[in-house]
Amino acid sequence: MALTLSMHMVILILKIVMIAGVKKPAGPHLEPEDKTSCEEFSRYARFNPYTVLDETWMVFYFWAPQTPTLRVDFTLPRKSDYKLLHDYLDEHVSTPVNWTARHVLIRESGQMSLLVENGDRGQYLMYVPLQGVPEGKKLDPVDVRFKQTGDNEVLGMMLCESQEVYAMARISKVPRKAHLQDAAARLNYRCRGGKSYLYAGHNWMPIPEQDERTFWSPLRQTRYMVD
Repeated sequence: MALTLSMHMVILILKIVMIAGVKKPAGPHLEPEDKTSCEEFSRYARFNPYTVLDETWMVFYFWAPQTPTLRVDFTLPRKSDYKLLHDYLDEHVSTPVNWTARHVLIRESGQMSLLVENGDRGQYLMYVPLQGVPEGKKLDPVDVRFKQTGDNEVLGMMLCESQEVYAMARISKVPRKAHLQDAAARLNYRCRGGKSYLYAGHNWMPIPEQDERTFWSPLRQTRYMVD
């Protein structure tokens, strides 16, 4: 009896040692059901749009379908922009634009969208002006949430309906491969399936999609990258 009990104790101790020795993956990795909602994402969010203007931001990590490299610019609308926006949006959106709210333009790959402030915690409605909208067709704005880290080094954008989240940094300060996970984790977003242009897959499993030198080469050539 004593021998059997001792064997059980040895097996239990071995299991404890094995569990303790398992290294948890770095970064914001949790179980599938423990996922940050849009409300949680923006609950204590801080976002000052004037601190991100007139600079190019690059998505370095995302929880979304695979997408090509995204670079976005934030600017304030000019009078000429407002004329275009009124023409494209006034009669073609399901939710009227609040023209008295604070506005920011976000540009990506030649596409311009209007961000209309909808709260004080980085809450915005994003309107995408489109040409050729059929008569009677109404476009729905996208519920978007923004949050930035205290040092304004990492900017997060969440599309509430599709549950897509993008982590961005200034193109001159994109984290190196070894720091991508920690930088993305600063947004405190909980979800599986995050990926970057150097890493892909679930559970932070590294799958090199292209050589790092090849990845950074275009940025160095444009003088955006500093070693």
